[in-house]
Amino acid sequence: METGIVRSLLADFPFQGECSAALETLDQWKNRLLDTALTHPAETLFVVLAGGALVFFLAERDVNDGVNTYDDAFYYISTCLSVGYANVFPITQTGKLVAALVMAVGPSLSSWVIEGRLVAKQAAEARAAGLVAAPPAAPPDLTPVVEKLDQILQELRALRTPAADPG
Repeated sequence: METGIVRSLLADFPFQGECSAALETLDQWKNRLLDTALTHPAETLFVVLAGGALVFFLAERDVNDGVNTYDDAFYYISTCLSVGYANVFPITQTGKLVAALVMAVGPSLSSWVIEGRLVAKQAAEARAAGLVAAPPAAPPDLTPVVEKLDQILQELRALRTPAADPG
């Protein structure tokens, strides 16, 4: 979620302060989840699979003839991670939501588990072999430029005179 867009939409909302605090919390939570997924993709994939199956099982067990055990739910959710084939289909709104979320997030997590580590390993080998330049150590220090711009701005403000009154 792009919080900048949401903030602009809430500019005239009477409860903007409460909404801003909620958006900050949501943004922090989102960033923590993304960091966890990047640093521990296999564990994140397992949590999505096992947690999604549990929620799907609890939502569908009493209304869906295809979901009699947790294993049935686990099987269905695991197919949502890739091709989406199963002889089970969600019936409840919660089941449909869980399936949609797993279908949206699952394939990228699955590919990151397989491909992400491989890409990182290949990049490290290329850097070690001298085929790829190492990333820059630190960005350049722009403090002198900012100070000079501040000086120019002060001089321009000093030169600005109020318009003379024609009357």
